[in-house]
Amino acid sequence: RDDDALTVTGKTTGDLAGSWTTNGVTAVEPDDQTAAPDGCKVVEFRVRGDGDHRFLRLEVTHTP
Repeated sequence: RDDDALTVTGKTTGDLAGSWTTNGVTAVEPDDQTAAPDGCKVVEFRVRGDGDHRFLRLEVTHTP
Protein backbone atom coordinates (compact mmCIF):
# COMPACT_ATOMS: atom_id res chain seq x y z
CA ARG A 1 0.00 0.00 0.00
CA ASP A 2 1.06 3.55 -0.62
CA ASP A 3 0.87 4.57 3.05
CA ASP A 4 3.33 6.86 4.85
CA ALA A 5 2.70 4.93 8.08
CA LEU A 6 4.15 1.72 6.56
CA THR A 7 7.88 1.15 6.27
CA VAL A 8 9.22 -1.82 4.32
CA THR A 9 12.89 -2.66 4.83
CA GLY A 10 14.78 -5.29 2.85
CA LYS A 11 17.41 -7.30 4.72
CA THR A 12 19.77 -9.94 3.38
CA THR A 13 22.02 -12.77 4.56
CA GLY A 14 24.00 -15.58 3.00
CA ASP A 15 23.17 -17.96 5.86
CA LEU A 16 19.68 -18.28 7.33
CA ALA A 17 21.18 -18.96 10.77
CA GLY A 18 23.37 -15.85 10.46
CA SER A 19 22.69 -12.18 10.99
CA TRP A 20 20.61 -10.02 8.65
CA THR A 21 21.77 -6.70 7.24
CA THR A 22 20.52 -3.95 4.94
CA ASN A 23 23.99 -3.73 3.32
CA GLY A 24 23.74 -4.51 -0.37
CA VAL A 25 19.93 -4.15 -0.52
CA THR A 26 18.41 -1.45 -2.69
CA ALA A 27 14.75 -0.52 -3.14
CA VAL A 28 13.65 0.95 -6.46
CA GLU A 29 10.23 2.32 -7.42
CA PRO A 30 9.96 1.70 -11.17
CA ASP A 31 8.47 4.44 -13.34
CA ASP A 32 5.90 1.95 -14.68
CA GLN A 33 3.39 1.51 -11.86
CA THR A 34 0.62 -0.01 -14.03
CA ALA A 35 0.87 -3.37 -12.18
CA ALA A 36 -0.04 -1.73 -8.86
CA PRO A 37 -3.69 -1.69 -7.79
CA ASP A 38 -5.23 1.61 -6.71
CA GLY A 39 -3.73 2.82 -3.44
CA CYS A 40 -0.61 0.68 -3.87
CA LYS A 41 2.80 1.02 -5.47
CA VAL A 42 5.39 -1.36 -6.90
CA VAL A 43 8.78 -1.45 -5.18
CA GLU A 44 11.55 -3.76 -6.40
CA PHE A 45 14.08 -4.94 -3.82
CA ARG A 46 17.45 -5.89 -5.26
CA VAL A 47 20.29 -7.78 -3.56
CA ARG A 48 23.92 -8.04 -4.61
CA GLY A 49 24.82 -11.56 -5.68
CA ASP A 50 27.70 -12.19 -3.26
CA GLY A 51 28.73 -15.86 -3.00
CA ASP A 52 26.66 -18.84 -4.11
CA HIS A 53 23.34 -17.53 -2.82
CA ARG A 54 21.64 -14.72 -0.89
CA PHE A 55 18.39 -14.62 1.03
CA LEU A 56 16.09 -11.60 1.20
CA ARG A 57 13.45 -10.87 3.80
CA LEU A 58 11.14 -7.89 4.08
CA GLU A 59 10.36 -6.31 7.42
CA VAL A 60 7.19 -4.23 7.56
CA THR A 61 6.54 -1.80 10.38
CA HIS A 62 3.54 0.45 10.97
CA THR A 63 3.91 3.77 12.74
CA PRO A 64 0.53 5.25 13.67
